[in-house]
Amino acid sequence: MANGQTFLLYASAPIHLKQIETTHLATLGFVGVIQVAYLPDAYMEPVLDQFNGCFPTVGEAELEKPFCLEYTWRKSGPGELLMLAHLLHLRLLRNDGGVKVLDDFRYCSIDGDLVGVVRDSWVLHTDPVSPTWPYFYGKTIARAARFALIVEEVGCPGVIPAVHRYLKSTVTSWLDETFKENAFLYDSKWGGLITRVGL
Repeated sequence: MANGQTFLLYASAPIHLKQIETTHLATLGFVGVIQVAYLPDAYMEPVLDQFNGCFPTVGEAELEKPFCLEYTWRKSGPGELLMLAHLLHLRLLRNDGGVKVLDDFRYCSIDGDLVGVVRDSWVLHTDPVSPTWPYFYGKTIARAARFALIVEEVGCPGVIPAVHRYLKSTVTSWLDETFKENAFLYDSKWGGLITRVGL
């Protein structure tokens, strides 16, 4: 191209291209698939040649397992599917032996390098994140206390000891000040109890 960029065209059947204007290529009567690939560096051409002909037609993302995202692409054409992954994808990519990462096959993007990955499905997995804020913890304790009151009102005294044990195990460290790094404080501005982290 006039700007120095090189593009490769792969066609699934013989094709005759004709330049009509400086910015237009045309063909008559072609039926098939044309793949266009940007070639930022000549060393990447053999890789593009190797994987041409196979392309994705549909992509799906599945979020059924905790801390896990599975991408699956339906593909058309022979051979293996070459896709590009962001560096974050690579960090989370679970390599079960079937994923081939082409570390030297890279494209620059505004979000960082995109790296070649050969596989029609990826499983991205991250370590579980434990919340460190007390908001939902406090709501859980409040529900348990409310449950204890309801159980007492409807006359099920056999359940009360279990709720009492739960409340004792979850609240004691707050009340006896053994949880100093996030102890209770009184909020004089708005009124009520908050935690040190909540300031």
